[in-house]
This record gives sequence, structure tokens and C-alpha cells, in this order.
Amino acid sequence: MLKFIRKFQLVILAIGGTLLMVVFLLEPVLTSFQRSQLNRPVARLADGGRITLLDTDRARSEIDLARRVAPVVFLPREFGGLGLSPDSGATNEHLYHWIMLARLAEEAGLVGGAQDGRQLIEMELQVEIRELAQQLQFALMQGAVSWQEAQEQLGMYEDMRRSQLYREVAATASYSRTATEDDIWRALARFMGAYRLVRLYNSAPAFSPAGAIAGLRELGDSIAVDAALIPGSVLGAGLPDPDESELESFFEPRAGLQPDEDEFGVGYAQPARVRMGWLVLSREDFNAAVEIDRVELRKMWELDSRKPENQREYPGDFASERANLERAFRAERVDQLMVEADRVIRAQVLQATRALPREDGRLQLPENWASIRPSLDTIAEAVVTRLGEQGVPLRTPTVEIRDDAWLSSQQLAQIPGVGNSFFRVGSRTLLTQEIPTLIRENGLLPDLNLQVGVPLVDPAATDQNGNRYYLLVFAHREAGPARSIDDAGRRRVIDDYKSLEGYRGLLTMLDGLNELASAEGGVRAAVDRVMENADPSRVVRPGVLRNIRVSSLQVAPSVQARNVDPRLNDERFRRAVLEAAEGIDPLTPPENLADDPRGLAVALPSSRSVAVARIIAPRPFTTEDFTSNVQTALGFLTNRTLQTALEGEDAEDPFSYEVLRQRFGLEPIGDQQDL
Repeated sequence: MLKFIRKFQLVILAIGGTLLMVVFLLEPVLTSFQRSQLNRPVARLADGGRITLLDTDRARSEIDLARRVAPVVFLPREFGGLGLSPDSGATNEHLYHWIMLARLAEEAGLVGGAQDGRQLIEMELQVEIRELAQQLQFALMQGAVSWQEAQEQLGMYEDMRRSQLYREVAATASYSRTATEDDIWRALARFMGAYRLVRLYNSAPAFSPAGAIAGLRELGDSIAVDAALIPGSVLGAGLPDPDESELESFFEPRAGLQPDEDEFGVGYAQPARVRMGWLVLSREDFNAAVEIDRVELRKMWELDSRKPENQREYPGDFASERANLERAFRAERVDQLMVEADRVIRAQVLQATRALPREDGRLQLPENWASIRPSLDTIAEAVVTRLGEQGVPLRTPTVEIRDDAWLSSQQLAQIPGVGNSFFRVGSRTLLTQEIPTLIRENGLLPDLNLQVGVPLVDPAATDQNGNRYYLLVFAHREAGPARSIDDAGRRRVIDDYKSLEGYRGLLTMLDGLNELASAEGGVRAAVDRVMENADPSRVVRPGVLRNIRVSSLQVAPSVQARNVDPRLNDERFRRAVLEAAEGIDPLTPPENLADDPRGLAVALPSSRSVAVARIIAPRPFTTEDFTSNVQTALGFLTNRTLQTALEGEDAEDPFSYEVLRQRFGLEPIGDQQDL
């Protein structure tokens, strides 16, 4: 062979040189072709402008980024979001919608710099903290946490979440070849510009001081009441469990309903779910397994010392720089070992699947595949064995198996570690928690090369700490009706059944509870009457909330009752309280109502509860209330006015996709059309 090469070396060199020249000449052509593809228009606009493939790629990246760090922007506008179109997976409507909305904001001069992107993070934090505060309210009511503990949890969560979101932005920049961290913040700033545009529209109505005060008085006048919420479970807990036929009759009509679609708030429609397991390569474990080599540290320092002084990473002497050298050595060695572990994991799966036939992108798995496929535990042991052969004492990687319970996206997101991990697919990012909703009917998720029943090793998911997650989806179910009582949760269905029966029992007591609330004992006496028919060993006695304020919009806490059960904030209850207080002079003091007590008991079917209340005194919205909260008050009133206007038959949201499409004259270009 060597004789052949020596004999024809000139010919080989000539041919090789020619090939290199061809590649050199073709490179500009290929680059130009790629650039022309990115500049290919995918939609026309009425003003002659075009939306290109590059525009949609940028929009997709921005939307993926916002989905990770500020999902608040995807909420409907009435809940504080931008009302962006959902990703249907079949069209680019959501991309066009965002492109047009962002262009409106830019044309109006409302898009700022990197600092605006940070404001978006703070907006997201406010939403998440409000949601956590509501959850802690329930915990406070149950006595699970103290007020101080709840405040500490809120503070800790805010600090942790802010750091996590900032790290996500930094990680996005590190994965990009062209974008800096400031570029990422500026991309997020475009969303803040869109928010400013929406807010300008929302602030369009103008009010005179008298008109503003009058409008807010109508919304802000409230009634102070003592109240208690009595759920049907108070009576239902003492009832015997229903037999199977009764339970089936209760379950069947609600199997495919969402809770808000049922009169009594009972529904068992299930989200998309998976049974799943995962193997974790923890950087912390790899870091602990690395042994420091003093000789290598010395080499690193000596190589660095030969660089120009202004380029040195370790400018001090060896002893003073040793800690920094060790840190760099560990980080580099951990990266090498995790790459080696990744090779072992891929080899294990490839060996098991190499000979399997593939049809329509799907591996044809044998009937006994579940018993012969490589288990995650086996793969973990293979990693330990391989690295052990190299003298690395790695602890066995953690393997978590959740094949005994179905996990929805929401439940998956709550699992530490894997719930916050994500996949990089080109310029896109897919969250691990989204997997249940993305898997298709055939058990495939092509974007990730995922197939139900086969370990997913290429790509692996990562988290903000650099840990890697190798998933195995054992089974998948699409969103739809619960398939059986057990699928919905037998205990849950039984408790709902008994709660509804208890609620019906409360309805028979409604008139009596009304009379008791108006009598001397008030709300406490009404609760006592209910508890006479309950099993006190099985239920918690409903508490009486003192001096809470009820307006047409909300039920607000008081100094005596800082935590109000959200179920009490029901329009039926608010309306009943305001009707019961009609005719009372707004300036009537509480003692003047003692001789004419007004009590009420209100059925709240959506929560299967009864609210009992006694009016204490009117609490009118004052001029001082208006003055001290003028900005918030006016903002709320304008939003309310616009919302009422948009409820008309012909009113349209000016920022909806359809309205923007007509405004811009957007016309998508099909692949077969002349560009």
C-alpha cells in the first residue's frame, strides 16, 4: 500500500489540490445560496413589504425565549398578557401575529433597550409571586404555615426565580454564535414595547374628576360583613361511600368535562400525559469524582505564564492561583467525563436498536421489547463501569422511574431538576415539561427524535446547572375524557360525589341558616347548626371571617381576616350581599344596624358550598380612597370601560391576529406561488 502511495503521490496530490480548489470556489456560492434562502419571502404586505424566512426564524426564537422566561406574555389580554395566537403546529399564524404586533410597537417608537427586557422579567415575577401567594393563602387557612413562614417563602422564591431567569438569558446567549447577552435582552424588550402599545390603547378613555369618582364609587363601594364559607364536604365527609353503580352514574356525564363546564365544578377531562423515567448525569457528582493532578495544574500555570502579561488568566504565582487553577481544571475535566458518559449511553441504546427496522420514521419494536430494551439502571451501571476503567470513581447516576402514575405537563414542571430542563433543537428550545402535549398519536415527537418506549439519548435535556437528563417515555395518552373512574382518581371521584351530596344537604338548611345569620348568634350560630349534622372528627369547622369587605368586584380581606377563601369571591355571593344592603344609608355606623340585623345564606353551586354572612356596615368609596390610589383606580376604570365596549357584537380586539392581518394586508405565500 505504501509503495502504491509513493508511486502515485504526485497524482494524489494533484487530485487533492483540485478538490480543495473546487471546495474553495464553491464556498461563496453555498454561502450565497444559504443567504438567499433566508431572505426568501413567505408573506406579502399591502404596503409592498414582505416577511421573510429570516423574519419568521427570528420571531420563532423570540417566542421560544419568552415562553421560557416570561410566559405571562402568552396569557389572554384580559389576564395581563398580549393575547398572542397559539402555535397550531400547522401554520405560521402565531409568528405572523407577533411580527406584526412588534412592528406596530417599533413604528410607534415604543421599543427600548436592554433594560426594558429586564422589566419583562420583573413583570413575570410579579405574576408568579401572586400565584404563589394565593397558594400560600390556602396553606395559611389550614394552619400548614405561619404568616412569617409564608412571607419568607415568597421572598426566597422571588430571589431564586429571578436568578434562574437571568441564568436562562445568559445561557441563551452562550448557545448563540452571533448574539450577545444584551442582544437577548433587547429581543425581550420588543415584548415590553408591545405592552406599552397595548397600555396606550387602554389609556385612551379620559374622565373628568367627577366622572372618575362617580365611576369608581359604583365599583368601589363595599359592605363590611362577617361571613363563613361552608363547603358541602362538611356534611359529605360523614356519608357512606357510594356503591359502584351510583359512582358510575355520577362519573360518566362528567368524564369529558372541564370543571368550569359543569354546574357544580366537577369535571374529569384529562390533559395529555406520559409515564416516564429519566437518568441524570449530575455535574456535582462528576465534580466530586475528579481527582486533582498537581502536575497538570503546574503545566496549566506555566503555559499561561508564557503569554503576554495582559492576556494571562492566572497572573499571580502558582500558590496564589492554585484555587483558580483547580476550578478550571475541574470544569474542563468534568466536561470531558460527561462527554465520555454521553458516548457510553448512546452506545448502549444504539446497540439495542441498530438492527430494528424503521418504517415512516418509527422503529418497529418487537413484542418483547419492554423486557429486552436497555433499562435506565443498566445504562447507569455501564457509565460507572466505563469511567471506573479510566480510574474515575463516579457515583451511580440517579435514575427516577415514574411508570406507575400519569404525568401532565403541569405535574412534570413541578418535579425538581427534570421539570426545569430543556432541549436545544437548532435555534429552538423545547421544554421537557412540554413533551406530553407534543407527542403525536403515533407515539413520535420528530423534533426530538423521540419515540415512546425507546430511551431518548440524542439529544439529551439539560438544565441551568449543566446537568443532563436522558428520558424514557414508557407510555403516552392524548388529552381527552378520563377513561375510567380509576383513571380520574377513584378517591377524587368519591370525594366529589360525597361533597355534592353534602351540598344538597346544605341546600335543605338554607332558609334556617338565613334566619340564624339574622338572629342574635349571627354567622357563628349558623355554623353551629351545620356542625350538629357533621362528624367533627372528620372535618375542620368552618371559621368566621370578621369584617371582610364585599364589593361588586371582589371580596377583600380585613385586619381581622387577612386570608379569604377564594371560593367566597363568587359573583353570586357578592351580588346577594349588595342586594341585602340596599336601602342602608352609606354613613350608617355598625351599632345602628344592631337593631335591624341583616343576614343571608347563599348557595354557591360552582364550589358546592354555602356562604353565610351578616352585614356589619356600609364601607363607601371615599374621595380619600380615590386620591391615595388615583393611578391604579384610573387604570382599572379605563380597562373596565374598554372591556365593556369590546363586549359589543361588532367590537374587535385591535391587536388580534385577524385585525392586524387586515390592517397590514398580510397574504401568506404558498410554496408554489411566484415569489
